[in-house]
Amino acid sequence: MLRFSYLLSCCLLALVAKSSPYTFLGDKGIERIAYDNLEYYNGNLDGQELARTKFNKAKQLDFGHSNKYIWIRMDIENISDCDEVFLMLPIAHIDSIRMYDSVQFGLYNFELSGDLVKNSIKKFKDPYQVFKLFIRNGSSRAVYFRVSSSSQLILPFTIASEAALYDHINIRNIFFGGFVGVLLVMFLYNLVVFLFTGAESYTYYICYLVSIAAAQSGMTGISNYIFGEMPTVNNALLFVGSGFAGVFSILFIKSFLMVKFKLPRLNFVLNILILLYAAVIVLTFVGSYNLAFKLINIGGGIIALTFAVISITLAIKGDRKAKFYLTAWIGLIISVIVFTLVLIGFIEFVPYTNFIIPFGVVLETVLLSLALADSINILREESKVANQRTIDQIEKNEELVRNQNVVLERKVSERTAALQQALDDLKAAQSQLVQSEKMASLGTLTAGIAHEINNPINFVSANVIPLRENINDITTLIAAYKSIDFSNLKSELKRLAGLEEELELDYMLTETKQLIDGIEEGANRTHTIVQGLTSFSRGDMVKKSEADINRGIRSTVSVLKSRLNNVKLIMSLDQNLPLVFCQVGKINQVVLNLINNALDALEEKNGTNRKASHLIVETKNLGESIQIIIGDNANGIDKELQLKIMEPFYTTKDVGKGTGLGLSISYSIIEDHGGAIEIDSEMGVGTKFIVTLPIVLQT
Repeated sequence: MLRFSYLLSCCLLALVAKSSPYTFLGDKGIERIAYDNLEYYNGNLDGQELARTKFNKAKQLDFGHSNKYIWIRMDIENISDCDEVFLMLPIAHIDSIRMYDSVQFGLYNFELSGDLVKNSIKKFKDPYQVFKLFIRNGSSRAVYFRVSSSSQLILPFTIASEAALYDHINIRNIFFGGFVGVLLVMFLYNLVVFLFTGAESYTYYICYLVSIAAAQSGMTGISNYIFGEMPTVNNALLFVGSGFAGVFSILFIKSFLMVKFKLPRLNFVLNILILLYAAVIVLTFVGSYNLAFKLINIGGGIIALTFAVISITLAIKGDRKAKFYLTAWIGLIISVIVFTLVLIGFIEFVPYTNFIIPFGVVLETVLLSLALADSINILREESKVANQRTIDQIEKNEELVRNQNVVLERKVSERTAALQQALDDLKAAQSQLVQSEKMASLGTLTAGIAHEINNPINFVSANVIPLRENINDITTLIAAYKSIDFSNLKSELKRLAGLEEELELDYMLTETKQLIDGIEEGANRTHTIVQGLTSFSRGDMVKKSEADINRGIRSTVSVLKSRLNNVKLIMSLDQNLPLVFCQVGKINQVVLNLINNALDALEEKNGTNRKASHLIVETKNLGESIQIIIGDNANGIDKELQLKIMEPFYTTKDVGKGTGLGLSISYSIIEDHGGAIEIDSEMGVGTKFIVTLPIVLQT
């Protein structure tokens, strides 16, 4: 009865067979079974239904992704010298695979293998799926396989004799040993470099190496030697490793190529991909392997394109690190493409084709390690250049400080001498005025001189104290530069930078220049006042020259800036004003006196009410002459007083505020230039002083 059942089954199998049987010669080593030797069925069957089920002829070795079982049928004809034939599926990551042998075991018995099967249950405890068949020479056999997997099913079945099989396994194990060794060396090398440098890129790269090693151990079956009795862990290793490898590869390229700063838009895409791979990790831990596998495929395509765009874009811009990265990444992508072409039969299968992707991973890790090492060299060169630049800058700063000290000392000496000379001239002018019959009393002269000289002298004395403080700070900074320890340059530079920041070096140098300029301005103003006093009594011997009156007015207004805070200044300077042949210092003194008088009048009327006080400064081109108009909206000047205010020593101000020298000296200066001063005043409305000067001095 059993023999009858066997014969009936063989007949039924022969009736449904559509594919041509594979003829095993046994003299080619590992032989690939082509897809046209296979038939498949997608669905759930049991052993009793196999003979009655119609199988479809396979059109490729890629059977896609399915939640159902994939059944494979093949006919094998053995014409080799041996009766033992070994079928091998050189794919490690398959959840489960059952082989049904139609002759020796009958249709109801099977042999089990796969990731979710413990090694203790398998007949062949190998990472690949290996099955042993007894087919006598000259006979044939129909073999069935039931396959299920959470990842894509690509089934490149191979057939070999026992000797050829073990030769292949030995070669594979040697390669896998080399693969693990290279990854271990790269891990230890980069770990040591990271411990010395602490670079962020090395942190991500080391984590990437661990993750890619885990993913590849799951893909190639190396993990089977460690987790063979823990099939759940062994099966999940590919997904978890791929998830973490995706995350750390993204973090690495972001840090290594500084994508955030160089390509901010693509940096946003990378952040989205990190979330996608994080989802892969989460789905793996909750057991959703099918969805995790789909996300890995989606993320893999996007990440390959994104990484390629980033590295190519930066490489075109001349980024040296991007060129290294692009080379490593292209090597891995090419290995994946070649392996896929082998699986679908486009490229002839040979025993070492399963090593293509691990080889690509090894190539990538080595090239990326070289890229990281090269980046360290670049950083070292840049650091050397930066250090030299810092040393040069320190030397320049020292030279600058030395020069500024020399200039500062010289200017202080010059200004001190000028102030002393101004005081001497002032004393001489005071002596002459005392002897002059124009002087009403010694007290009046002293008050007038104090009125004229008080502001510039106060300007000078006020600047001396902060100037001395700045000199002391500069001296402290020079001492710090001289005490620099070049053996510990980095910390010394940090200390000097902190000292410069504490002393506010840039602000201090700017302030020192302003203080020196202020002292110079005060001395010049004092000197001008003395010259004005001297010219009133005995004339001025200073040479005349062509001068820009507008420029002089602007400088005079800038000198009075502190007094102008409480008034609204209305300036209308004729831009077509010609140069005037004059003593510009004396003309500036006239403008200064007139503006001061106007400000005093405005203060007397409006106090500090800026909105109510208006000061007008104008210039006009009259052809052969020019006009300078100084006006205000104060109380105005009475008609009778207008006849006296040009007289020496006449003043309407309180004692101590004026001696009457200002307008009298101004009148003398304008008269000496062949010009005139006119007064246009209306009580309660304001006053205008109109100064007319010839462009060319009349002889």
